[in-house]
Amino acid sequence: MNGVPDPIAEFSAAIREWRTAYKWIVRTVIVVKAKGDLRILNGRVLFRSSIAEGDLQQIHLETPSLIIARDTVTAAERFDSTISNIAQGVLEVGDTLFHLPFQIFNNIYTLSAFHSPLYHPSARGGPRLPTVIVTTAPKHMVLYDVGNQELLDWELKAADTPYASVDEIARSLGFDQRDQATLELMAEYPGVIGMQSKVVKGNAEVYINVALGLDKSEFKVGYVAYKPGSNPIRANLKGNKIAWTDHKDYTRGFLSIPLGDYSSVAVFLSYKGSAIHDSFITDPKNPANIRQVTLNAIDENLSKLRKYLLGEGDRPERDLEFAIAAFYFLAGFASIQIGHVEQLREFSDVLAFTTSGKVAVVECTVGPIDANGKLSKLASRCHAIREQLTQAGISTPEVLPVVITSLPRQAISGDLNKAKAFGIAVLPKEELVRIANQASFNLDAEQTYEELKHLIPEDTDL
Repeated sequence: MNGVPDPIAEFSAAIREWRTAYKWIVRTVIVVKAKGDLRILNGRVLFRSSIAEGDLQQIHLETPSLIIARDTVTAAERFDSTISNIAQGVLEVGDTLFHLPFQIFNNIYTLSAFHSPLYHPSARGGPRLPTVIVTTAPKHMVLYDVGNQELLDWELKAADTPYASVDEIARSLGFDQRDQATLELMAEYPGVIGMQSKVVKGNAEVYINVALGLDKSEFKVGYVAYKPGSNPIRANLKGNKIAWTDHKDYTRGFLSIPLGDYSSVAVFLSYKGSAIHDSFITDPKNPANIRQVTLNAIDENLSKLRKYLLGEGDRPERDLEFAIAAFYFLAGFASIQIGHVEQLREFSDVLAFTTSGKVAVVECTVGPIDANGKLSKLASRCHAIREQLTQAGISTPEVLPVVITSLPRQAISGDLNKAKAFGIAVLPKEELVRIANQASFNLDAEQTYEELKHLIPEDTDL
């Protein structure tokens, strides 16, 4: 076996200052059993500074051709050996060693590795997540000796814990789907800006959660405060100016930044000179978003709107349509709800327009996203709108089909490939929860439109 030391060495260097914070290693693998050979199809190692009780539960599912396993072990004695094993294409889970395939019949494969120092290649936001991706044989060759993936899918349907397909169980375990046998090595940066951070009465109340055992004085919170028509204020606070409280599994820091009449602030958390997380914090009661301030007077803290987004209204589907139209309105769109009009509801539920003329055509449902051919009908209606706009003299009209459902991503996974083919953005329950939980809404339709385009399923989602 040929090792791949360079990306591994880069990864080790990237997390050197954090190494003492890692207390746990979560190891997950999907293995194909081929003539006595245990070939990794997907595997992952994640270094963590804290662990939820549910993550300590082992997973072991076995079919005639597959092994799916996950365990969580302490990092103290396994840190170096785990990295060394990954460098050789080997992963231990539940006291069994599995390996990436290096030879299938007469085909010889070598390890290839890529280091992404900021994020996992399929995740471009949140705290930093250094990642190494190690690959060998093409996926179809890994399956060669057992037939094909369709056979494995049927085996999983008959399992005691059934899954519809290998792709479904891979998604449920959080794997990045690729065309090759893959090992992922990831390390959480143990420091984040808390979601409860907010701007209140001219002060930014910033909470940060960091791993135990780190040097608190080496943390720094930089910030840039904004106000329309004024120059930004840029400053920072060192760790010794932060109020720290130790908890069982983490340390919480708190600081209050006086903003005066500045209504929003970008916050950057760093440790020993390396930025690890950023967040944009606004005051929901400040007229930076006059639409939200106005709706707050009608629906305090937008509580009913948030309830409807989560599917908790008395009429879930109709209430969801209203909530989505309101969301687009809060995000700066000109939006119209047409789903409540019997003669128009067959076309779409919501239309939303940016100031530059981009159009979002939105279909809302509390069930499957392709029931009764919903996706192809939505794509056809968007095509008709583009044709009308072209005839009206708009040379390159932008029309984005969007489908929104109260079901979780896992429940609609079988339809994502069709949505990808039609270029339809998909917002499942997880996105609705994220939207409902945000304290304030960015009054920028153009930016939101671009963010929606990134929700068109990609190969890594399928």
